Amino acid sequence: MFREAILEALKKRGIKQIELARHLDINRSSLNAFLKGSGKISLANVEKSFLFLGIEIVLKDK
Repeated sequence: MFREAILEALKKRGIKQIELARHLDINRSSLNAFLKGSGKISLANVEKSFLFLGIEIVLKDK
């Protein structure tokens, strides 16, 4: 879910993975592995990605 939202926002906004990786201060290969589903990044970096890409975080009550 997070990966798909980030990938969609990157494409929609025309932002390259390297730009996001620089913003997060992580290497591009780590970000790429996360986006492909074979790696992990911290929850803090997921949050930073959402903020950088303007992805709204909506919490739902059950």
